[in-house]
Amino acid sequence: MQSFYSDWCTPQRDELRQAHLNAHHRLAQIAWRGEQFDQSVIHWQQMLVVDNCLEDAHYGLMRCYLRLDKRGLALRQYQRVCTALQDELAVPPGPAIQSLYQRLVSSS
Repeated sequence: MQSFYSDWCTPQRDELRQAHLNAHHRLAQIAWRGEQFDQSVIHWQQMLVVDNCLEDAHYGLMRCYLRLDKRGLALRQYQRVCTALQDELAVPPGPAIQSLYQRLVSSS
């Protein structure tokens, strides 16, 4: 009986989770385009609360931190994404994050 009650809501829960992530993603992009980088940071962070392996959110945070002149936070975010992806999925960050990181370290 326990399985019945936990399984029936899985599709709805997954759908709501994805809608939640999509909403924060859109809001983060809107804030970015409006140069409201602090607001964009909040939405990217909310996405990572739901799924710490979302590379788009880590990438968005790194870009915001750079625009806010917080290079140290951008570098720290790179370390966080590396750790999250390695621990959870045993993969390195994708090319977009690697490229942004290379620009970060070469600009110092």
